[in-house]
Amino acid sequence: MNVTNNKKLPPAPFDAWAVLDIWARRWRSVAAWTLVLAVAGALVARAVWSRSFASTAQLIRYEPSTVDDSYRPRALAAPSLVVMLQAPGLLEDVGSHLQPPVSAKELAEHLEITLDRNNDVVTVTATGRSRDETVDTVNRFCAAAIAYTRTIQRQEAVEAGDNLNRQLAEVENEIVSTRKAIPTASEAAVA
Repeated sequence: MNVTNNKKLPPAPFDAWAVLDIWARRWRSVAAWTLVLAVAGALVARAVWSRSFASTAQLIRYEPSTVDDSYRPRALAAPSLVVMLQAPGLLEDVGSHLQPPVSAKELAEHLEITLDRNNDVVTVTATGRSRDETVDTVNRFCAAAIAYTRTIQRQEAVEAGDNLNRQLAEVENEIVSTRKAIPTASEAAVA
């Protein structure tokens, strides 16, 4: 209660006009702070949220039929294949062919290689700042992964062929030595 000279003062009016009056007197500082906070909010939003793209491809593990007795590559479990596809050498090779070239570590940060449950499908997902960049990354990685597994299978086939040739040479040497031993054994039996 306001008392001055034993008189009651009326309460201070507080209504929309009072608020507008305050705005009218201090509109410059209110406008300046509004702009400052808007710019700060825009900078924080730009730092927190950025535009990104994701591209996905699926690699299907294929096992050739086992109808014939020809060479069959070693059977790899799907999780082993995923670990092979995350090899630093493969990532370094793919990263060196990208534009601009990136290191294996940077490429690993932008690639996600996952195994789908209960099947032989490996999903490769790349993220980046542009659509073309992510599509190019996924395509190059998938092509390199296929070439990598073919190279491994080719090396295994060469090793199997070399092993088979070595075993065949040993068997042929045994046959030759056995044939040489047969006439001398038969002559001794006749005499």
